[in-house]
Amino acid sequence: MTYYFTYSRMKNIFICMFFFFLVLIVNAQKNAKVWNALLDNKRDEAFSLVNQLNTENDIENLVLKKLVEMERGKMRSDSNFLKKISGYEGCENYMFSNWTMTYFFSDYFEVGFNNETYESPHLIDASKISNSTVKNGLYYLQSITKRSQRDWKSYTDLMNNIEAVRDWEYCGVFENLNSSGIDMQYPPEEETSNKVVFEAQSNGDAQWYMSSNKTEAYNFFTNHSEYGAGVHYAQTFINSPKDQRVRLKLGKGGLVRLWLNDALVLEEDDQYNTELDAYTYEVNLQKGVNRVLLKLATNGSNPYFILRLENIEGKPLNNYSVSFKNRNYKKNSLKDVNPKLIPHAVETYFEQKLKDLHYDINLTKFCLFLSYHRNGKVNKAINLLEDWFKEYPQSSLIRTCLMKCYKTKGDQSTLKRTQDNLKREDPKYYMSSFLEYENFEDLMRLDIKAYEEKLRKIGNAVDYSFMKRVSEFMIILRHNDRLKMRKKLDELLDDPTLPSSVKPIFSEFYSKLFNDDNAAINVLEKYNKVEFNSEIIRYLAYYYKKQNRIEDVINLYTEVINKFEYDNDFLYKIIEILHDTGQYKRSLPFIEKGLENYPNSYSFVKAKGDVYVQLGKKKEAVNLYKKALIRNPSDHKLRKKIDDLENKKNVLEEFRLNEVYNFIRENRNKNIPNNYGVNTLLNDVTVLSYKRGGGEFQESFIHEVTSLNGVNIFKEYDLGLSGNYQIKKAEIIKPNGESIPADRNGAKLVFSGLEIGDVIYVDYMKTYSTYGRFYKDYVLSHGFNGYHPVLKNTYRLISLDQEVNYVVKKGKVKYNRYKKGDYYVHEWKLENIPSIPVTEDYMPAFNDVVTRLSVSSINSWNDIAIWYSDIVRKQLRVDKTVEEVFNEIFKNGYKELSENERAKKIYYYITDNLNYSHVGFRQGGYVPQKPSKTLKTKLGDCKDFSSLFLVLAQKAELNVNMVLILTADYARDQLLLPSSNFNHCIVKVKISGKDQYLELTDKNLPFKSLPMSLRGATALEIPYDNSAKVDYNLFKLDDVLREKTRFVSIAELTLDKDESNIKLTTRVTGHLGSYYIDVLTNKKDKLLNDEVHQELSNRASEPVKLINIENLNLDKESGETTYVTNLSSDIKISKVGGLKTFKIPYFLNPYNNLVIQLDKRSYPIDYRQYENTDDYSEKIIIKLKEGEEFVSLPENLTYSFKKHFFSISYKLIKENHLEVNIESHVTSDLILPENYIQFKDFVEKVLDTRETLIAFKQASLVD
Repeated sequence: MTYYFTYSRMKNIFICMFFFFLVLIVNAQKNAKVWNALLDNKRDEAFSLVNQLNTENDIENLVLKKLVEMERGKMRSDSNFLKKISGYEGCENYMFSNWTMTYFFSDYFEVGFNNETYESPHLIDASKISNSTVKNGLYYLQSITKRSQRDWKSYTDLMNNIEAVRDWEYCGVFENLNSSGIDMQYPPEEETSNKVVFEAQSNGDAQWYMSSNKTEAYNFFTNHSEYGAGVHYAQTFINSPKDQRVRLKLGKGGLVRLWLNDALVLEEDDQYNTELDAYTYEVNLQKGVNRVLLKLATNGSNPYFILRLENIEGKPLNNYSVSFKNRNYKKNSLKDVNPKLIPHAVETYFEQKLKDLHYDINLTKFCLFLSYHRNGKVNKAINLLEDWFKEYPQSSLIRTCLMKCYKTKGDQSTLKRTQDNLKREDPKYYMSSFLEYENFEDLMRLDIKAYEEKLRKIGNAVDYSFMKRVSEFMIILRHNDRLKMRKKLDELLDDPTLPSSVKPIFSEFYSKLFNDDNAAINVLEKYNKVEFNSEIIRYLAYYYKKQNRIEDVINLYTEVINKFEYDNDFLYKIIEILHDTGQYKRSLPFIEKGLENYPNSYSFVKAKGDVYVQLGKKKEAVNLYKKALIRNPSDHKLRKKIDDLENKKNVLEEFRLNEVYNFIRENRNKNIPNNYGVNTLLNDVTVLSYKRGGGEFQESFIHEVTSLNGVNIFKEYDLGLSGNYQIKKAEIIKPNGESIPADRNGAKLVFSGLEIGDVIYVDYMKTYSTYGRFYKDYVLSHGFNGYHPVLKNTYRLISLDQEVNYVVKKGKVKYNRYKKGDYYVHEWKLENIPSIPVTEDYMPAFNDVVTRLSVSSINSWNDIAIWYSDIVRKQLRVDKTVEEVFNEIFKNGYKELSENERAKKIYYYITDNLNYSHVGFRQGGYVPQKPSKTLKTKLGDCKDFSSLFLVLAQKAELNVNMVLILTADYARDQLLLPSSNFNHCIVKVKISGKDQYLELTDKNLPFKSLPMSLRGATALEIPYDNSAKVDYNLFKLDDVLREKTRFVSIAELTLDKDESNIKLTTRVTGHLGSYYIDVLTNKKDKLLNDEVHQELSNRASEPVKLINIENLNLDKESGETTYVTNLSSDIKISKVGGLKTFKIPYFLNPYNNLVIQLDKRSYPIDYRQYENTDDYSEKIIIKLKEGEEFVSLPENLTYSFKKHFFSISYKLIKENHLEVNIESHVTSDLILPENYIQFKDFVEKVLDTRETLIAFKQASLVD
């Protein structure tokens, strides 16, 4: 007892000391009281505390004070702070991290400049900064402020101080289809010559050209923007006088790849924008010529980059030159280049400070977050902030930082949730006020008193005087006091704190509110004299043009062009205004300059063609138009221009039905029998395939409505069109010939007043574009019959191809080919086509039961296989991450393991550790992620997991290939001819010489099991090495190796007249295990009980109550899942004389009435839709009370139908102990209509066994 007391007391003392020590540490953290107040949103208290700190010799205290002031709404620039801070040790690190904070330079990218922020960057002497990143960044900021102030000499001089590589050749734009372009190898990666014209697929052509921008340190691909999102290249040739180790520093916007002498130095798959020098690599420059190649891609805005070279001491590299005369360089291996990533100096500075409790840890976290964000490391920033937020879950400061990250990531749902929480929990915070402006419509719904209070709160939230004036203006606007509005607007536009980004917006109020364009012009002109702001120029040009001041517009744009002649944006604007006013010849010099800036432009070539048309040079114009059309084949208006100039009629028009109304009059009211109240009188489709891909099609259909069901089908009808289309006709034709146009909303049609006997007539045209390797090809299909009878159905393909590859399934269609000008017309026609029978449950997919045409210009399935092999192979890179995971999987090596064991280990590593993304073909169309990315993010889709398995399996010396899949829920005959229309990906691995197919996206699927979506699926194997002379063709996953699905149920029933108890053991194997493993591992307590009870109720023949679940056994090795449930059931016991009877409760349903409800069938039964199990085995053990005995057992029965088998047997173990055994084997083979009656008889016999009564009685007494 004494020992226990002593031990317990000592333990309590130790715990108290430990917590006391923790409290000391926490309180000892520098500025802890300030931070606790600030992060608890007690900003006034934090301000009082921070003012007590010594800021004279402590940069952390100085920055913290400015941060607290900002959190209280003090946003205006403080010149004393900026002059002061540059004298502190470590100031450059705080300058870099806090760069966009209002107390430094503000976020000029978002809001632009004002009179104060024009001045602030110049309060620090950039020449005295030692950190080259900060120095060059400051020079750039100083330069663009001078540009914005129209001080062109200072702009140029300051920009020239930036030590960056300025001489580049650009090339582009290449396709970025489904964001996969960054991983597609395009010709510029190997070809350096500017004489070679590259095939840019649907973007026409591209070639290396010299960038004409020599002023800017940053390289922007803005001239490429006419092509939208895409892939861009830049190259330069560095001449080094010797072999030397240098530092290569890169800032970028977009996805990026960087090569040095063909060795891949950097690949970054986050497209977040970074500051200059976000990446620093030490690399080996070889003596002589060195090729630097950059590849960038985005989905939206144009990418940019800045590249700088330094020696390994971090000083400017001065002993190199750039020349494009000699492009012959020696290709290097990665070992030759030996790239070494150098951590970012500012990030390292703060990361080290985090480890030392003597520093201000919270300020360090804040600065480190800012540094990460500026360098595009958004995920690292979020991780840091989320951990910090756990300590301070109410902090508005941390929430605001997180909002900045979520906005950068494009995570709108998390951003909105965070904003809503901020506004609700801290409504007095300045950011909460700012967010109120974003919901202006909600503001306007407030009553006038609440509206004014809210606006005044917003105006007073920060010390920007313009914010207060904006709020006052909005209040006056609500009162509609025009005199005060005008006065307040004048004040607002004279406010020195008004950011440049909103000046043109508020200037426009003169026009919108007061109809005073001249006032708007006067304000914009005043701004334009002292500021260079492209938005102000655009607004001013708009108002000049509105007043027909065309020369003023031209002069305005010309002034910009004289300063930025490399920018095609303003060049094109001046061309547009000149063309709009008929001054075509005057535009030619601007067009030529635009083509000099970007020789592969589509827009400028087209504009030049427009000039030549007006100058009467039609032949030259046509040639230019055709060149432009190659670069943008989807420009169908341009195609029509060419046809008009060459006096060609659109060939589609020649196939349009001319006498439509006569056709309707002659063919309606023919009493054609139908099932759904609709007769199709005409379905006419003509497709025109262009030489360089894409095309257009025209469709006309005429439907006769013969019943109310037909009215319901067509009264609201969606054509499902998007993109470029034109609906020429959409109308009701009444029996008297009157036509009533449909109401339209895009492609949605409403046929008001539609009645029985009416005819629907729709005629439309649509253009389509094609992309990727097969952009010149066409893959088409058309159905000739359906649920409505068709009088006339015609499908035409107009192509330059004399021969076409086509297949017709489920019927015959008349084919005819003839010449039409330069084209061949391929025509398929069918007339007087009866409707197919009405729908039936479990019938095959629609495309498997109709007459269907498929056409493809792709030569073979082998072409598809080789195409995908080429895409995938470049991604299958084994790097350090892959090596580490491989070694983790095979800790003891793999040589001694069987092929089955190797494949299983890899399979379960992927399914156990990675998460499937449910977005179809997720990250990049058909292009998989690199295996290392999938491993690092632990996220991927089917192709990502398949490619990862392939890489790991190859390292384990397994024979493996990827397999493209069209899942079985599509028609079996969906893919008749070569196309890329697959929706899934799996792998095929050889195990003991046999093909084994593996599905990798289901975390719970047992090894070697195949889900129903793969049973009978359409597949195409993809070779890893396409050099082998093997032709790959389409096949079905029909009779393939897989773990059979077996469903076993063992019920132990203790019969009782009140309530019977049942102990039910359920065991499943094969793919069924996936569902049960998911439920039994991921659901708990009531959720688990409810799910299991529902599942049991669905398969039990009698109602049951769930008592509990026990004995879970999820055996991955065997792929078997077992669990036990204790149930109760009120089993009805009937009494007939001295006998009692009851029905056996069953817990498996191999067959039920749903599959045999019809007396006869027109379609086969697609048994895969009904059944998901191979074998059922059910045992019911029934125990009577002592003194009771079974009598007259039923006979054992066996039934079969083709491959279906069913047996039931009854075995008396003791007088009161009966065992019933049921075995069922099913197959997924189709049940053909001619075999349906036999199958129905089989199922009925099986179901009859469930009606069998079991009899028992009281046992006889024996003396």
